[in-house]
Amino acid sequence: MKKLMLSGFLFMLITFSCENEASVKGAYQGNTVEIKYGETKSSLNDGMGVRLDSVLNDSRCPRLGQCCWMGNAEVRFIYSNNNESINFVLNTCPNFRTDTLIDGYRIKLVKLNPYPETGGDIMPEDYCAEILITKE
Repeated sequence: MKKLMLSGFLFMLITFSCENEASVKGAYQGNTVEIKYGETKSSLNDGMGVRLDSVLNDSRCPRLGQCCWMGNAEVRFIYSNNNESINFVLNTCPNFRTDTLIDGYRIKLVKLNPYPETGGDIMPEDYCAEILITKE
């Protein structure tokens, strides 16, 4: 019984140590990251940052709406690394560009929230993008 409890304790200790180390380093690579409108997410490892600059267009078909196509939202981001800034646009519709490669980082737009509702406008500050960053 003592061996079982000790094994469980060691497993929890190792698991939580790994999670804390990743969050302290700020490494977003390989995990989805939520970025609110106007917010920048940075990696402490290499100084790379991604900012949700604006939603240029949101023509996604509202929930319970009747549309002839799913629509699209165009989202502008700003990539920064050291003294360099690069603007890029990603889309929610897979028929358009949903990811980009900058400085060896693949950045993919996974989701844009909130999803439009019938008869309601979305304020810019309400937007939140979910992106996936991987190092290639």
